[in-house]
Amino acid sequence: MNGGLNIDLHTHSNCSDGALTPAELVARAAAAGVEVLALTDHDTVAGLTEADHSAGVHGLRLVPGVEISASWRAQAIHVLGLWIDPASAELRSVLEMQAERRRARMREICARLEKLGLPGPLLLAAVEAQPGLPTRAHLANAMVAGGHVPMSRPNGLGSMAWWAGSAPQGVWPPWRIRRAMPCLPGRAGKWSPISRPPAAPRSKW
Repeated sequence: MNGGLNIDLHTHSNCSDGALTPAELVARAAAAGVEVLALTDHDTVAGLTEADHSAGVHGLRLVPGVEISASWRAQAIHVLGLWIDPASAELRSVLEMQAERRRARMREICARLEKLGLPGPLLLAAVEAQPGLPTRAHLANAMVAGGHVPMSRPNGLGSMAWWAGSAPQGVWPPWRIRRAMPCLPGRAGKWSPISRPPAAPRSKW
């Protein structure tokens, strides 16, 4: 310990592709000694109220955040917004559009899986029965739970999540938030670092 704060500014709950509820995530972080925690679920702020309540119980400072899926130069990127205003009408409008795009993408992926011989409608129903916005992690869970694929190694779900979004069954992320939109969380809160930059030299950003 060097006298500084223990901080984690990038976490996910089961409101997107995390495994824990927002309250469980905060409790786990507090037990691990984290003092400042940001909940930055993919394209949703649905877990912030629960997380904030849990933070008060555990004496932890919560930073409201979100990780917005976007595209830049034909590549998918993630924009991390911290100290956002969850009540911002502009932000909520964008997140509502993102949620519908995620649902449409999952329907298309499951339709393609059906063409490959897998029970697409059943997988879609299993994904939609899980909490949070639909993600490839939800689909991987559904495929493992249904016995359609083996879970043979610790990173199996991660591998399945990647496969679920790959050709020929994958669907390119339909994120239409481009160059102007990474500033959105900054307008709705404080600032917005790039969480997952594109695979390009920084000189070309």
